[in-house]
Amino acid sequence: MRKKPQQTHSTKSTKRVPGPFSKDRIIVDMDKRTRTGRVYRTIKTDLIAHCGGSPSVAKRVLIENVSLLETRVHLVSERILSGEDLAAGEGEKLISWMNAILSHLRALGLEPTLKDITTPNLADIIAASARKDAAE
Repeated sequence: MRKKPQQTHSTKSTKRVPGPFSKDRIIVDMDKRTRTGRVYRTIKTDLIAHCGGSPSVAKRVLIENVSLLETRVHLVSERILSGEDLAAGEGEKLISWMNAILSHLRALGLEPTLKDITTPNLADIIAASARKDAAE
């Protein structure tokens, strides 16, 4: 009978802090309670509201992409504002992300979509009921 090998590593999980150049999976799995997580959540919530509160599936994909990209841009901007220099190639990635954000925002629509909150009056309800009865 074979013995199971003993674990040589600690059972404590070490969370990686997402940075602007982290893999997408790390950013998606980030703790939404952190400052970075709050930035991501705020951008996503604002874009959903911008699209009228209930965007289509296609718009939700664009919103997710813009939220991730904008979070990355935010992280790089913080580094720049703190006086840190960007490494080789990071400036080009930043410009690329900003162009992608602009493209996605154009696809979403730069003007906000307003919810239709009009309520039908009694005459509209009666007319709709009459049309329905006439169609049957």
